[in-house]
Amino acid sequence: MKTQLPATKPNPLRIVLRVLFMLAVPLVGFALFAGNIHVSNAASTFVIEMKDYQYQNVDRVDANGDINVPLGATVAWTNTDPAPHDVAILDGPVLNVSPEVNPGDTWSMTFNVPGTYRYYCEFHPSMVANVVVGNSDSTAPVNRGVQTFAETGKTVRGLFLDYWNSHGGLAQQGFPISEEIQEKSDTDGKIYTVQYVDLSLMLKLRMMQQLLLNI
Repeated sequence: MKTQLPATKPNPLRIVLRVLFMLAVPLVGFALFAGNIHVSNAASTFVIEMKDYQYQNVDRVDANGDINVPLGATVAWTNTDPAPHDVAILDGPVLNVSPEVNPGDTWSMTFNVPGTYRYYCEFHPSMVANVVVGNSDSTAPVNRGVQTFAETGKTVRGLFLDYWNSHGGLAQQGFPISEEIQEKSDTDGKIYTVQYVDLSLMLKLRMMQQLLLNI
């Protein structure tokens, strides 16, 4: 079964928890940090253009889309291309994925945590750039719980761990058998962050424990 985080509008963070040997369910998303995402008219708004299928820093053309902003600044992405784009931040202190940004539209995010945010377009993965907040090069995530399982040596963290704990834990979700990885969906062609877990390992351990008790 493909178990995934419940959809919450308006801003889906595409993170998927996949369970082997169970029935599949349709892809859904999870909204994260939507309250920090808004269009700002403040002077601390910086603009990135989605132009010629690249992210372009309008103030520094030589930066190739990379931008350095102060803490609390807002970055606005404006699509001037004829095709839709998005902004998928999947490496940095705060993870986020924008809705589809259609031609002529703008999407904005306010950065309240220092660090380096690496992002790309899910529709055009060659489009990549960085937002550096507060001159910090750290990509370490914040507020993400971590649990490592000795049985497999794999770790569940953040949203995956929250979902794992709130949906039956080990008894229902099983042991992790991979770390978080990025994988292209056969359903919609987009790239998702996924993690595989295996319920059968837990069932095998239970059977072994029962056999030992019966000896």
